[in-house]
This record gives sequence, structure tokens and C-alpha cells, in this order.
Amino acid sequence: CQGYIQAGGIAPPAALAGSAHKYTHQELNALTIEQIKKIAGERHYGILATLKSEIISQFLAQQGV
Repeated sequence: CQGYIQAGGIAPPAALAGSAHKYTHQELNALTIEQIKKIAGERHYGILATLKSEIISQFLAQQGV
């Protein structure tokens, strides 16, 4: 398993995909709507929009970006 160095040791790649990661608009735009909604669901974000641009805006607002 490859890891990435972070403060306090080495984090497995899965840790980077966790809720600590702050997604950018560019990263979210590269994903499908289904992928964005899956991540949002894992983070307990309420996404009510149906258009991708609105989904991204709601995601970023709830993420705190």
C-alpha cells in the first residue's frame, strides 16, 4: 500500500479521500454527478440540486469553501 507523508506519519491513500480533503471546484467538475453525490452522502451533505453546476455550488458551500 502506497502512503503519503503528512504531519505525524504516513497516511494511506484512502485517508486523502476522506472528509478531511477539501475539494476544489475544478476537482468536482472533473467528477460525474453520481460521484459528487456519493461523496456528499458520505459527508452527510444535503444536495438538493439537479444541475451539475448547482450541485457543485451546494457541495462547496457545505464543505466550507
